[in-house]
Amino acid sequence: FFEFTVRATDYKKNTLSAFYIHVYLNGNTLTSSGTSGGRVSYIVDDDNPPQNGNNEILVSVTDQEGNTASKTYTVNVNTEGERVVGGEVTITVEARTLSLGTLLHTTVDFYEGETIPYVLDRVIVDAGYQYERDKSLRQGFYLKSINKPGITDGWEVPAPILEKLEEENSSQMAHESDRLAEKHFYENSGWMYMWNGEILESGMSAVRVEDGDEIIIFFTLDFGKEYNGTWFSGNW
Repeated sequence: FFEFTVRATDYKKNTLSAFYIHVYLNGNTLTSSGTSGGRVSYIVDDDNPPQNGNNEILVSVTDQEGNTASKTYTVNVNTEGERVVGGEVTITVEARTLSLGTLLHTTVDFYEGETIPYVLDRVIVDAGYQYERDKSLRQGFYLKSINKPGITDGWEVPAPILEKLEEENSSQMAHESDRLAEKHFYENSGWMYMWNGEILESGMSAVRVEDGDEIIIFFTLDFGKEYNGTWFSGNW
């Protein structure tokens, strides 16, 4: 894929948000992937692939008062070219909160410009798992479940975590043997992630991978309280 940013201002030089900007690739609408420093990002990927050769990008802006402006750009793409490796990233997927340990742990190459979901997608599939998600890899990615026959067999909530769940009167929920998903076991459960030891509030689609990154995808039973220091100051 390739990425570009757009910065638009009104006649008063006020920076306009993505709401006022409309971007089209070969006539197809592109949605923004985020905003930073007044610049709105757009990514062209498998969800809206470019064509080999010349591609037309139309940027159209309408401000609060109805004033409009547009520009057209031509980008030449070689869809058969080799992707550029940006470095290595370590991915760990674990379900220690259910005493299921580490489901996978690997160090893999990533390509320049990739965000976490693109790498995670390859790692999960290559490891023989399936998964379900909300939104696209490019924008708003949310990991709903990881699926594999017998994935939850032998589960048991560790005693320190069980004690905290009982203190909070957390409601127990049903679960499945072949699917580990949000709202399984407990009402506030689900998949979260840690980037270089930090739990971020932003979604995975907003985090661009860099060489040497360590990413942990973990299953929590209560909004990450087992990991973020709310319940425990050290290892449990």
